[in-house]
Amino acid sequence: MFQVSTLSLAGLSNVAALSPVPSAFNATPQSPPDISPFSAVRPMVLAQSRVQFNARLRCFVLEEPGRKPITIDVPGSELQYATEGLRAAYAASYSIETKTGGLGSGIAVQSVKQLDGTYLNLILTNRHVVMDDETCVDERNGERTTRETVASSLFVTSLMSGEVFKGEVLALLAEDEPDVALVAITTPFPMDTLPLADSSQLKIGERVYTIGNPIGLMGSVTAGVISHPNRIRLFGREQNLEGGYIQIDAPINPGNSGGALINQQGELIGINTFLIPKIPGSDMAAQNLNFAIRADEALEWLIQQIGNN
Repeated sequence: MFQVSTLSLAGLSNVAALSPVPSAFNATPQSPPDISPFSAVRPMVLAQSRVQFNARLRCFVLEEPGRKPITIDVPGSELQYATEGLRAAYAASYSIETKTGGLGSGIAVQSVKQLDGTYLNLILTNRHVVMDDETCVDERNGERTTRETVASSLFVTSLMSGEVFKGEVLALLAEDEPDVALVAITTPFPMDTLPLADSSQLKIGERVYTIGNPIGLMGSVTAGVISHPNRIRLFGREQNLEGGYIQIDAPINPGNSGGALINQQGELIGINTFLIPKIPGSDMAAQNLNFAIRADEALEWLIQQIGNN
């Protein structure tokens, strides 16, 4: 069972953020095949973690001390793709899990070589994906309060190789600003990244695909079209994005947060962010009203923030 929390978008109450969701199920682990061609990455895989392959369920299981196992889908290296663009996007896609079990998605956009020869791989996602609820106790009266805080630990899993990395939040915008964040993982070589599309050239009816981890189903792909490329106002309220949201009809669900929205050429258009589940002022369900933040704008904001700091 998962919950959809409400994301405040300039006072819009009927908008549901694609909240991180708990992982799906437990499985009896078996000995895993060596599916990664990147053996040099293994020292940077999370310490004291182990990934075991369940042959019956055809999935990987990540076990952490003091944690329930989470399922890792069969890596993308074993799958076939309808287009080369989808393969490239899958290779640059990740699941992002917080220590408390929230699950979202992310897409690698840059790989930067550092002075020590390692690479800092930058993964674009949503702000709410990397946030945790922290319980605080007042020392004076023992009263407990819950506040939102940046996750202290992130488990970042490559959908292509199945490798699990320790991620850290490099930058994020404030709560009242666009819902974007930048996560970094360090590797001894550059990881696959996805080129950015020019969001000013988006067209109504353009074919698009999403990649993410809806309700824990890692590496799910959906298809649709751009319903509107510049949705600046939602139900009469102007949003805090200069270019507006990208409205799509490709299905997304909790867990898709931060995942890639790509065009047919395999270029990154946007970051899937929220859906509208109900018609405002009614209990009637809405359908196919899904929204993404423009990826080129999001990356520009975050890099600017890093430069300012």
